[in-house]
Amino acid sequence: INAEYGNGLSTFNMAGDEPPCKKSRTDAGPRRRIGVIGYGKVGAFLVSEILKNQAQPDGTMELGFVVDLFNQPAVAESDLIPDSCKATTIESHPEYHLDLMVEVAHPDVTKQHGSSFLQAGVDYMCASTTAFADPATHSQVFEAANSSADAANGKGLYIAQGALWGAKDIQRMSRSGKLAALTVVMKKHPDSLFPVEGSAEFKANEAAKIAAEEIELFRGSVRELAGLFPVNVNTICTAALAAGDSVGFDTKAVLIADSRLDEMVIDVLAEGPPTATGGRGMRVRSIRENPSKRGEVTGQATLMSFFSSLRQLCENPPRGNGIHLC
Repeated sequence: INAEYGNGLSTFNMAGDEPPCKKSRTDAGPRRRIGVIGYGKVGAFLVSEILKNQAQPDGTMELGFVVDLFNQPAVAESDLIPDSCKATTIESHPEYHLDLMVEVAHPDVTKQHGSSFLQAGVDYMCASTTAFADPATHSQVFEAANSSADAANGKGLYIAQGALWGAKDIQRMSRSGKLAALTVVMKKHPDSLFPVEGSAEFKANEAAKIAAEEIELFRGSVRELAGLFPVNVNTICTAALAAGDSVGFDTKAVLIADSRLDEMVIDVLAEGPPTATGGRGMRVRSIRENPSKRGEVTGQATLMSFFSSLRQLCENPPRGNGIHLC
Protein backbone atom coordinates (compact mmCIF):
# COMPACT_ATOMS: atom_id res chain seq x y z
CA ILE A 1 0.00 0.00 0.00
CA ASN A 2 8.51 3.28 1.17
CA ALA A 3 10.87 5.17 3.29
CA GLU A 4 8.44 6.57 5.85
CA TYR A 5 8.11 10.23 6.77
CA GLY A 6 8.39 11.00 10.46
CA ASN A 7 7.67 9.07 13.63
CA GLY A 8 8.93 5.68 12.51
CA LEU A 9 10.77 3.90 15.30
CA SER A 10 12.81 0.82 14.49
CA THR A 11 15.06 -1.48 16.45
CA PHE A 12 17.09 -1.95 13.23
CA ASN A 13 17.65 -0.48 11.33
CA MET A 14 -0.12 24.46 -9.16
CA ALA A 15 -1.24 26.53 -11.31
CA GLY A 16 -1.86 27.01 -15.03
CA ASP A 17 -4.46 26.24 -17.64
CA GLU A 18 -6.73 23.24 -17.25
CA PRO A 19 -4.95 20.24 -18.78
CA PRO A 20 -6.57 18.37 -21.66
CA CYS A 21 -7.31 15.03 -20.04
CA LYS A 22 -8.56 13.18 -23.12
CA LYS A 23 -5.53 13.22 -25.38
CA SER A 24 -3.58 10.35 -26.83
CA ARG A 25 -0.89 8.66 -24.80
CA THR A 26 1.71 9.38 -27.50
CA ASP A 27 1.17 13.11 -26.96
CA ALA A 28 1.85 12.86 -23.25
CA GLY A 29 5.66 12.78 -23.51
CA PRO A 30 7.59 11.28 -20.59
CA ARG A 31 4.84 12.00 -18.07
CA ARG A 32 2.70 9.16 -16.77
CA ARG A 33 -1.03 9.74 -17.28
CA ILE A 34 -2.66 8.72 -14.03
CA GLY A 35 -6.17 7.67 -13.11
CA VAL A 36 -7.31 7.79 -9.48
CA ILE A 37 -10.14 5.63 -8.14
CA GLY A 38 -11.38 7.03 -4.85
CA TYR A 39 -11.72 10.66 -3.81
CA GLY A 40 -11.76 10.40 -0.05
CA LYS A 41 -8.92 11.59 2.15
CA VAL A 42 -6.20 9.63 0.34
CA GLY A 43 -7.54 10.21 -3.17
CA ALA A 44 -7.96 13.95 -2.68
CA PHE A 45 -4.43 14.18 -1.32
CA LEU A 46 -3.00 12.27 -4.28
CA VAL A 47 -4.95 14.34 -6.83
CA SER A 48 -3.61 17.53 -5.25
CA GLU A 49 -0.03 16.29 -5.29
CA ILE A 50 -0.31 14.97 -8.86
CA LEU A 51 -1.54 18.37 -10.06
CA LYS A 52 1.30 20.12 -8.24
CA ASN A 53 3.77 17.81 -9.95
CA GLN A 54 2.03 18.32 -13.30
CA ALA A 55 2.51 22.09 -12.99
CA GLN A 56 6.28 21.71 -12.73
CA PRO A 57 8.34 21.96 -15.96
CA ASP A 58 10.18 18.78 -15.03
CA GLY A 59 7.14 17.01 -13.63
CA THR A 60 6.62 13.32 -14.30
CA MET A 61 2.87 13.07 -13.72
CA GLU A 62 -0.33 14.11 -15.48
CA LEU A 63 -3.81 13.70 -14.05
CA GLY A 64 -6.06 11.91 -16.49
CA PHE A 65 -9.07 10.43 -14.68
CA VAL A 66 -10.78 10.60 -11.27
CA VAL A 67 -13.80 8.60 -10.15
CA ASP A 68 -15.42 7.84 -6.79
CA LEU A 69 -18.07 5.14 -6.83
CA PHE A 70 -19.29 5.84 -3.30
CA ASN A 71 -19.47 9.64 -3.47
CA GLN A 72 -19.80 10.80 -7.07
CA PRO A 73 -20.79 14.37 -6.09
CA ALA A 74 -17.40 14.82 -4.42
CA VAL A 75 -15.77 14.48 -7.84
CA ALA A 76 -18.46 16.28 -9.83
CA GLU A 77 -18.41 19.31 -7.51
CA SER A 78 -14.67 19.48 -6.96
CA ASP A 79 -12.98 22.76 -7.89
CA LEU A 80 -9.60 21.02 -7.85
CA ILE A 81 -10.22 18.33 -10.46
CA PRO A 82 -10.27 19.59 -14.09
CA ASP A 83 -13.71 18.95 -15.60
CA SER A 84 -12.23 16.88 -18.42
CA CYS A 85 -10.76 14.46 -15.86
CA LYS A 86 -14.02 13.83 -14.01
CA ALA A 87 -15.50 10.38 -14.64
CA THR A 88 -18.62 8.65 -13.38
CA THR A 89 -17.72 5.01 -14.08
CA ILE A 90 -14.59 2.91 -13.91
CA GLU A 91 -15.52 1.26 -17.19
CA SER A 92 -15.00 4.54 -19.07
CA HIS A 93 -11.25 4.58 -18.35
CA PRO A 94 -10.14 3.56 -21.90
CA GLU A 95 -11.45 6.94 -23.16
CA TYR A 96 -8.83 8.68 -21.04
CA HIS A 97 -5.75 6.86 -22.42
CA LEU A 98 -4.11 6.19 -19.07
CA ASP A 99 -0.67 4.78 -18.35
CA LEU A 100 -1.32 4.04 -14.69
CA MET A 101 -4.42 3.44 -12.59
CA VAL A 102 -4.21 4.08 -8.83
CA GLU A 103 -6.78 2.53 -6.50
CA VAL A 104 -7.38 4.17 -3.11
CA ALA A 105 -11.02 3.24 -2.60
CA HIS A 106 -11.99 -0.30 -1.60
CA PRO A 107 -10.78 -3.89 -2.13
CA ASP A 108 -13.79 -4.60 -4.35
CA VAL A 109 -12.22 -2.41 -7.07
CA THR A 110 -9.37 -4.88 -7.42
CA LYS A 111 -11.66 -7.87 -7.16
CA GLN A 112 -13.91 -6.58 -9.96
CA HIS A 113 -11.52 -4.63 -12.20
CA GLY A 114 -7.87 -5.32 -11.29
CA SER A 115 -7.14 -7.89 -13.97
CA SER A 116 -9.03 -5.90 -16.65
CA PHE A 117 -6.84 -2.82 -16.10
CA LEU A 118 -3.72 -4.88 -16.73
CA GLN A 119 -5.22 -6.64 -19.72
CA ALA A 120 -6.18 -3.24 -21.18
CA GLY A 121 -2.53 -2.17 -21.12
CA VAL A 122 -2.55 -0.04 -17.97
CA ASP A 123 -0.19 -0.45 -15.02
CA TYR A 124 -2.09 -0.85 -11.77
CA MET A 125 -1.15 0.50 -8.33
CA CYS A 126 -3.27 -0.92 -5.55
CA ALA A 127 -3.66 0.43 -2.00
CA SER A 128 -6.44 -1.86 -0.74
CA THR A 129 -4.30 -4.98 -0.51
CA THR A 130 -6.87 -6.84 1.59
CA ALA A 131 -8.33 -7.79 -1.82
CA PHE A 132 -5.53 -10.32 -2.29
CA ALA A 133 -6.53 -12.34 0.75
CA ASP A 134 -9.22 -13.73 -1.55
CA PRO A 135 -7.50 -16.60 -3.40
CA ALA A 136 -9.49 -16.09 -6.63
CA THR A 137 -8.60 -12.39 -6.79
CA HIS A 138 -4.98 -13.13 -6.00
CA SER A 139 -4.79 -15.70 -8.77
CA GLN A 140 -6.60 -13.63 -11.42
CA VAL A 141 -4.73 -10.37 -10.88
CA PHE A 142 -1.32 -11.95 -10.45
CA GLU A 143 -1.86 -13.96 -13.62
CA ALA A 144 -2.86 -10.81 -15.52
CA ALA A 145 0.25 -9.03 -14.22
CA ASN A 146 2.41 -11.75 -15.73
CA SER A 147 0.45 -12.36 -18.92
CA SER A 148 2.29 -10.26 -21.52
CA ALA A 149 4.48 -12.22 -23.90
CA ASP A 150 6.81 -9.21 -23.99
CA ALA A 151 7.59 -9.20 -20.28
CA ALA A 152 9.85 -6.15 -20.33
CA ASN A 153 7.13 -4.01 -21.91
CA GLY A 154 4.17 -5.63 -20.19
CA LYS A 155 1.97 -4.11 -17.52
CA GLY A 156 2.57 -4.74 -13.85
CA LEU A 157 0.88 -4.65 -10.47
CA TYR A 158 2.46 -2.13 -8.11
CA ILE A 159 2.03 -2.45 -4.34
CA ALA A 160 2.77 0.67 -2.30
CA GLN A 161 4.44 -0.03 0.99
CA GLY A 162 2.36 2.61 2.79
CA ALA A 163 2.66 2.21 6.55
CA LEU A 164 4.78 -0.96 6.33
CA TRP A 165 8.34 -0.28 7.37
CA GLY A 166 10.91 -2.65 5.84
CA ALA A 167 8.66 -4.21 3.18
CA LYS A 168 11.51 -4.79 0.75
CA ASP A 169 13.62 -6.37 3.49
CA ILE A 170 10.78 -8.80 4.20
CA GLN A 171 10.57 -9.53 0.49
CA ARG A 172 14.31 -10.20 0.23
CA MET A 173 14.22 -12.56 3.22
CA SER A 174 11.22 -14.38 1.76
CA ARG A 175 12.73 -14.77 -1.72
CA SER A 176 16.03 -16.04 -0.35
CA GLY A 177 14.42 -18.66 1.89
CA LYS A 178 15.45 -16.82 5.05
CA LEU A 179 11.96 -15.99 6.34
CA ALA A 180 10.54 -18.71 8.56
CA ALA A 181 7.84 -16.69 10.32
CA LEU A 182 6.32 -13.21 10.16
CA THR A 183 4.12 -11.59 12.80
CA VAL A 184 2.45 -8.19 12.47
CA VAL A 185 0.78 -6.51 15.43
CA MET A 186 -1.42 -3.47 14.75
CA LYS A 187 -2.76 -1.19 17.48
CA LYS A 188 -5.38 1.51 16.80
CA HIS A 189 -8.00 3.54 18.58
CA PRO A 190 -11.32 1.61 18.30
CA ASP A 191 -12.94 4.62 16.56
CA SER A 192 -10.48 3.99 13.70
CA LEU A 193 -11.42 0.34 13.32
CA PHE A 194 -14.36 -0.87 11.23
CA PRO A 195 -14.94 -4.60 11.66
CA VAL A 196 -17.76 -6.35 9.83
CA GLU A 197 -20.99 -5.54 11.63
CA GLY A 198 -22.51 -8.42 13.56
CA SER A 199 -19.18 -10.18 14.06
CA ALA A 200 -17.68 -11.00 17.45
CA GLU A 201 -14.89 -8.56 16.56
CA PHE A 202 -17.44 -5.78 16.02
CA LYS A 203 -18.88 -6.34 19.49
CA ALA A 204 -15.41 -6.45 21.04
CA ASN A 205 -14.44 -3.22 19.31
CA GLU A 206 -17.57 -1.48 20.61
CA ALA A 207 -16.64 -2.59 24.13
CA ALA A 208 -13.09 -1.28 23.60
CA LYS A 209 -14.45 2.24 23.02
CA ILE A 210 -15.36 2.53 26.70
CA ALA A 211 -12.43 0.53 28.14
CA ALA A 212 -9.23 2.21 29.32
CA GLU A 213 -7.00 -0.69 28.30
CA GLU A 214 -5.84 -2.75 25.35
CA ILE A 215 -8.45 -5.13 23.96
CA GLU A 216 -7.23 -7.87 21.64
CA LEU A 217 -9.72 -8.15 18.80
CA PHE A 218 -8.04 -10.79 16.68
CA ARG A 219 -5.16 -13.25 16.63
CA GLY A 220 -4.70 -15.59 13.67
CA SER A 221 -3.81 -15.62 9.98
CA VAL A 222 -3.82 -12.52 7.79
CA ARG A 223 -6.21 -14.22 5.37
CA GLU A 224 -8.88 -14.59 8.06
CA LEU A 225 -8.26 -11.08 9.43
CA ALA A 226 -8.76 -9.42 6.04
CA GLY A 227 -12.32 -10.75 5.82
CA LEU A 228 -13.20 -9.28 9.20
CA PHE A 229 -11.56 -5.85 8.76
CA PRO A 230 -11.64 -5.22 4.98
CA VAL A 231 -10.74 -1.51 5.16
CA ASN A 232 -8.35 -1.49 8.12
CA VAL A 233 -5.58 -4.00 7.60
CA ASN A 234 -3.98 -3.13 4.25
CA THR A 235 -0.61 -2.70 5.98
CA ILE A 236 -0.75 -6.23 7.34
CA CYS A 237 -1.85 -7.61 3.96
CA THR A 238 1.02 -5.77 2.28
CA ALA A 239 3.38 -7.57 4.66
CA ALA A 240 1.82 -10.87 3.59
CA LEU A 241 2.35 -9.95 -0.08
CA ALA A 242 5.97 -9.04 0.62
CA ALA A 243 6.36 -12.49 2.17
CA GLY A 244 4.63 -14.14 -0.78
CA ASP A 245 7.48 -16.57 -1.52
CA SER A 246 7.28 -18.05 1.98
CA VAL A 247 4.57 -17.55 4.62
CA GLY A 248 2.34 -15.28 2.49
CA PHE A 249 -1.19 -14.86 3.83
CA ASP A 250 -0.43 -17.37 6.58
CA THR A 251 1.49 -14.51 8.19
CA LYS A 252 0.43 -14.18 11.83
CA ALA A 253 -1.65 -11.10 12.66
CA VAL A 254 -2.70 -9.51 15.94
CA LEU A 255 -5.12 -6.57 16.07
CA ILE A 256 -5.52 -4.55 19.25
CA ALA A 257 -7.94 -1.72 20.05
CA ASP A 258 -6.89 0.82 22.67
CA SER A 259 -9.05 3.88 23.44
CA ARG A 260 -6.05 5.65 24.99
CA LEU A 261 -4.14 5.80 21.71
CA ASP A 262 -3.61 8.94 19.66
CA GLU A 263 -1.46 7.08 17.15
CA MET A 264 -1.41 3.98 14.97
CA VAL A 265 1.21 1.39 15.89
CA ILE A 266 2.61 -1.26 13.55
CA ASP A 267 4.94 -3.81 15.16
CA VAL A 268 6.58 -6.26 12.73
CA LEU A 269 8.68 -9.27 13.72
CA ALA A 270 10.48 -11.23 10.98
CA GLU A 271 12.12 -14.48 12.06
CA GLY A 272 14.67 -16.54 10.18
CA PRO A 273 15.15 -20.32 10.29
CA PRO A 274 16.74 -21.88 13.38
CA THR A 275 20.51 -22.18 13.51
CA ALA A 276 22.34 -25.37 12.55
CA THR A 277 22.32 -26.42 16.20
CA GLY A 278 18.61 -25.80 16.59
CA GLY A 279 18.90 -22.46 18.31
CA ARG A 280 16.86 -19.39 17.59
CA GLY A 281 17.72 -17.78 14.26
CA MET A 282 17.91 -14.16 13.22
CA ARG A 283 15.05 -11.90 14.34
CA VAL A 284 14.35 -8.42 12.97
CA ARG A 285 11.77 -6.19 14.60
CA SER A 286 10.44 -2.75 13.62
CA ILE A 287 7.94 -0.54 15.43
CA ARG A 288 6.27 2.35 13.62
CA GLU A 289 4.22 4.87 15.61
CA ASN A 290 2.23 7.29 13.45
CA PRO A 291 0.22 10.05 15.17
CA SER A 292 -3.37 10.12 13.94
CA LYS A 293 -6.76 11.53 14.84
CA ARG A 294 -9.44 9.30 16.26
CA GLY A 295 -11.65 7.91 13.53
CA GLU A 296 -8.97 8.19 10.86
CA VAL A 297 -8.14 5.08 8.87
CA THR A 298 -4.96 6.57 7.37
CA GLY A 299 -2.43 8.81 9.13
CA GLN A 300 -0.65 11.77 7.51
CA ALA A 301 2.71 9.99 7.35
CA THR A 302 1.13 7.17 5.38
CA LEU A 303 -0.31 9.66 2.86
CA MET A 304 3.16 11.04 2.27
CA SER A 305 4.58 7.54 2.04
CA PHE A 306 2.01 6.50 -0.55
CA PHE A 307 2.70 9.57 -2.69
CA SER A 308 6.42 8.89 -2.37
CA SER A 309 5.80 5.47 -3.91
CA LEU A 310 3.77 7.00 -6.73
CA ARG A 311 6.42 9.63 -7.42
CA GLN A 312 9.18 7.01 -7.46
CA LEU A 313 7.14 4.90 -9.87
CA CYS A 314 6.66 7.84 -12.25
CA GLU A 315 10.26 9.00 -12.09
CA ASN A 316 11.54 5.63 -13.30
CA PRO A 317 10.84 3.55 -16.40
CA PRO A 318 7.93 1.10 -16.13
CA ARG A 319 9.08 -2.26 -14.79
CA GLY A 320 7.00 -4.44 -17.10
CA ASN A 321 5.35 -7.68 -16.12
CA GLY A 322 5.19 -8.75 -12.51
CA ILE A 323 4.30 -7.69 -9.00
CA HIS A 324 6.42 -4.78 -7.81
CA LEU A 325 6.79 -3.28 -4.36
CA CYS A 326 7.25 0.47 -4.59
